[in-house]
Order: sequence, then structure tokens, then C-alpha cells
Amino acid sequence: MPIREYFNLILLTLCLTTVLVTLVTYLIFRIRYSLTYDKNHEVYKIEGQFFRRYAPNLHQVNQDQLAKKKRKAEHPGFTRLKVGLVFLAAPCVVAVLLLSENYLLFRSDLKSRAQTAEDYRKLIEAGLMKKHDYRPGLQISLDEYTTPRFYERRTQLVHQFSNQTVVLFSNDANVEYKESVHPYALEKWKNFLKRYKISYQISSKVSVFKTHTGLLVLPQVELFSQEKWNALSERMKRGLPIYITGILGRPSEFNRILNVKTIENPKPEYEPTLFAADQAPWWDLSPGTLIPWYPTSHKRRMLDMNGDPAVEVTFGLQVKKAVGKSISRFSPIEKDGRRILWSALDPLDPKLNPKEAEYVPLADAAVLSAMAWANYFKQARVSSWKDGNRTALVFSIDAEFQFKDTEKIIEKLKEHKLPLTTFVVSDLYKEHPKLFRNLEDTDEIASHTDDHEVMTNLDAAQNFVRLEKSRFDIEEIRKQEVVGFRPPEEKFNSDSVNAIQQNGFRYMFGDRSVVRLAPYWISKGRLLMMPRVVEDDFNLKKNKLLATPEDVAIQMQNEVERSERFGGGYFLSIHSQVSGDPFYLESLDLFLQKVTSKPGRWFTTFRDIESWWRKRENIIVSPGSGRNFIVTNKGKTTFDGGILFIQDPRNLGGRTVASGSNTLRVKIPKLIPRQVKSVSY
Repeated sequence: MPIREYFNLILLTLCLTTVLVTLVTYLIFRIRYSLTYDKNHEVYKIEGQFFRRYAPNLHQVNQDQLAKKKRKAEHPGFTRLKVGLVFLAAPCVVAVLLLSENYLLFRSDLKSRAQTAEDYRKLIEAGLMKKHDYRPGLQISLDEYTTPRFYERRTQLVHQFSNQTVVLFSNDANVEYKESVHPYALEKWKNFLKRYKISYQISSKVSVFKTHTGLLVLPQVELFSQEKWNALSERMKRGLPIYITGILGRPSEFNRILNVKTIENPKPEYEPTLFAADQAPWWDLSPGTLIPWYPTSHKRRMLDMNGDPAVEVTFGLQVKKAVGKSISRFSPIEKDGRRILWSALDPLDPKLNPKEAEYVPLADAAVLSAMAWANYFKQARVSSWKDGNRTALVFSIDAEFQFKDTEKIIEKLKEHKLPLTTFVVSDLYKEHPKLFRNLEDTDEIASHTDDHEVMTNLDAAQNFVRLEKSRFDIEEIRKQEVVGFRPPEEKFNSDSVNAIQQNGFRYMFGDRSVVRLAPYWISKGRLLMMPRVVEDDFNLKKNKLLATPEDVAIQMQNEVERSERFGGGYFLSIHSQVSGDPFYLESLDLFLQKVTSKPGRWFTTFRDIESWWRKRENIIVSPGSGRNFIVTNKGKTTFDGGILFIQDPRNLGGRTVASGSNTLRVKIPKLIPRQVKSVSY
């Protein structure tokens, strides 16, 4: 208790005690005894057994009073002196008390300041409470940033074709056919190969099927004679590389020879393509990447029979289906060690359609990877998630309104032994720090601003001050670095992101504006954006079809399985004012029972995802001279926990694993900064 409160308590106690004693004494004497005052002689006439028994000397007291009166009459100044001394002593006592109080308060304040300074020194030594200078002129880009590793990987793929010539098959029949899209597709392929200076030639001769041992591309060849089918079948038996786009020739023949199933597409629909990761053809795209990339021909669609790596979806990530099957956009067909890469898509071409320019790097990476797979090149890819898990799951809480309900949600998650990220409004966190006593060191507390005011209402400088205050308050209480941020109501703009980045935050849990099942970089790679593409508890609450906790749990489980299907992340946002309700707490409990029962899932925090993703971006894998790959850590931190997925179909010695045909999972050894190691298989 503070010193000032001690003094106030003492003074209050003295006052109350004095009043109480006086009142009780007065009542006792007034009720039980007779006490008469003789004004003439200034003595008391007392009656009652009490005085006779307990105060026999009162007669002497009366005599002393008379003597005192006599002395007072003889020396009147003496009495005035005593009264003056009493009145003089009283202020002195009060002054002493006040001075003592001020002194003790001063000493206590000095001690408190010294302790606070010492605590701050320890926090600063631990790397917390970092002060950043605000730079008004700094420009921030919200566009996705393509990392150097992505370009280096693309360069490797192009280099693998440096000693080869790609043959594009074309003939007059397809060129002259009025309904054919073959000329358009052929032009796209020509421009694509020119873009990367890959040698190519166009041939209409059937003999090329037999004589050309490099990659043969058949772009939207709709008219295909039986002679050509025979030549293509012979090429397939020899295991020579083939890349087909669109439905080749008659659908019945196409379905029979390739052992696939296609259906008519009576109503052409223009839906984007969603890409999976960590499976053939092993493109170096983030899992769950969505590209507005559409088939050149919409006459027929191929059904996905084996979990193909790229399918047709809506912009809301709902997988499009026909006769119960998803619609394939890329299908790596492999049988008896022989490969054919089929795709509904031809390369994007900014010359033919300038609107496609934004997505050309991603689409080109997919085409190059598909070409390398079809050409039997050995490839390796670092697992998307730590320890080779198929998906990563993060449960985050927005602790804002009905703040105390946060504790209920934390307890529910801790029953299932799950780590969590909590985005707190720091002003409320300062008032209720004990609500988070169940959190462990592996859990994360991140910022949700200081007061939950929408960031777009303020400029960058104002937001910078608010976020710094929030960050400092959380780090002072939690004693843990704050690296993450979530904007209130998911509203932000370039000024908001400017303030976030300049405060030293390393990631931001954003909104649904970019459809992606994995993080992506913005602001030239300085800030990692975690997209929220799954339904949060607000969305679930609005869904009137979800009548029971079981319905809600099933809906959430379906979204986890979709993310897992494409190798992406599941980032769930939980709000204290919604999921604190008993109905949604029960829904969450049922969901967690289901989702934690399956292996291959990485339950983690956003802080650990950011750390993994940043380290992974600095790992460069290049083919070695033999049965090995060269792995380089170009970063400034140690990399550990990575799995290398290796495909080398002509040099694996028959070894396969369940993750895919002719695929090995090899653990990457721990790599210190700038270290290079050879990984053999």
C-alpha cells in the first residue's frame, strides 16, 4: 500500500476512535449515572454506585479543583500560557506529520523510479522496448513482393533448358480451323519461350514425335489424326517428355490413351486457378496461390481423379465441381515411370493481354516447373512448413470487447494443449493482465492497437505513436518481444502499414483482400502479411444454417481440410465478444477434438510462422553433380527443421515414399548463416 494511503488510514482511525470513545463515555455516564455540575463552585456533585466503588478519590479531585481555581485567581497568566502552548504545539505536530509524509513519499518515489529504471534497463538489454524513429517520407507498397529466392529458382529452371530445344507441334489443319484456339495458344508459347531465351522450333512433321528426344509441346491441338495418335503412343512408351495443353483430338481417344475423364462444358465460366504445394510438378509457388489464369479453350473440362495440384475454384476459394469431382487445370500423369504433363492453361502473355502482366511471374514459374517435371529433370523443394508438415494451423484471439471472456477461450485452447496468438488492446491488457496467467512462454501476445480505434481514421504519424505505446505497454508486462500486429476491424491502408512497419513489427494479420492460403511479403520483403482467408467466428455467427455446435464444428473442419488439400495454412480469428458465448465455446471444443486428432499438422503461433517463413526464404537449393543437392543458407540466422522433397525419377534406385511417386523426404541438416551443405540421397 502506498505511504500516502497509510497516513490517511492512520489519521482516519484516530479521528474515528476519538469520536467513538467520547460518544460511548457520554452515553454511559448520561444513562447510568447522575452527574451534576455546580456552577457556583465549579465542582461535580456525583451520585451512583459506580463512583463510590471505583472512584473514591473524587472528593479529593473536587478539592483539587477548588485549589486550582484559587491558584488561577492568584496567577491568571499561567493558564493563558498553557493554552497558548497547546495551540502552538498542535500545528507543529501537524506540520511534522505532513513533512514526514512528504519525505517518505519522496523517498518512496525515488525508490520506485530507480526500480522502474532498472526494469527498463533489463528489458532493453533483452532486446525489448526498441525505439524507432518515424520517417514521414517513407513510401510503402502493399503489392506482393517477389523474393530473390523466387527469381533464383526460376533462373535454375531456365538454365536446365539451356542445352535443349523445345519443339512446338503445329500443322495447317489446326491453324486453318476457324473454331480452333491453337494459333492463339501457339503464339503464347512462342512469346513465353522467347521471354526466357529458351531455344525452340515449330514442327508439323509426325516424325518429330519419334526423332526429338527433348520436350514436345502440343498447344491446344484440337485436330489430331490417328497417325499422330499412334506416333504419340509410341513416344509415350519410350518415356520421352510430353507437354499437352487442352483436349488433344477426339475426347474419346484422349480419355482412353491418357486414362483420364473429360466432360463437356456447356456454359463457359471464367474462374481462377488454385495451386497446391509439396506435390508434383513441384512448382516453387506458395501453397494455396490463387491466379486469375483461365483455360484457352472452354469446350471441355478434365475431371480431377487423383488430387491434381491445380484446380478450378471461385474467388472465395470454393472448389468448383462437376459430377462430384473437382476440375483439373494441371495434371501430371505418371504411369510405369513415364510422364505426360497435361494442362488446360497456356502461358500468360502480357503482349496479348496487358491485364495479365501482374500475374505473369507466378504463372511462368508454374509453367517452367511443369516443363522440368515433364522433362524428367531432378528437382528439390524445401517443405512449405516446418518438419515437412502438410499444413500449419494458428488459433488467434482478438481480445477487445468483453475482454474478460478472453480467459474462457484461453482455457478451452489450453485444455487441448494448443499454442495461441492473442492480439490485445493494450489499454485493456494493462487493466486485466491476470486474465492471461494461463499463457505459456511458447504462446504469443501481439498488438491490436492501444484503444481499438480504426487506423484509417488517423494519419501515419498518429498511428505510429499509438502503435509504439501499445508495443511498449505489452512488452513491459509480458517481458516478450511484440512482433505481430492486427488492425482493428481489418481496416488499413498504405499509411497504416507505414506506421506498422516503422514500428518494427515483422508481420501483420490482415484481411481477405488477397486470396492466399499462405503468407506473402509486402513492402519490399520487410513485412509478412498473414491473409485471413478462412471464416472467422463473426462469419460463422452470421451463417443461419449453422444451428448447432456440431454444425459449426463441421464447417470449420471442412475449411481445415481444404487448406490441407492444397498444403496451405489455416489461420483462425477468434473474438472475445463472440467465442466467449457458451454456444461457440462448445463449438470450438468439438472442432478442436477433431482437428487435433490427425498427424501432419503443425499447431503453432504467428510468431513462429513468421520466423520459419523468413528463414525459409533464405534457403537456396540447386542440383548437384550426382545424387545430391547443394543447400545454401543465405540468411543471418540458423535454419533448422526443414525437409527436402526430392524428385529424381531416373536416379532414385526405385526408392519411393507415400508423399508422391518417386519422391524422397530428406531432412535438411542444421545450417548456420552463410553455410553450404550437400544433401545426398
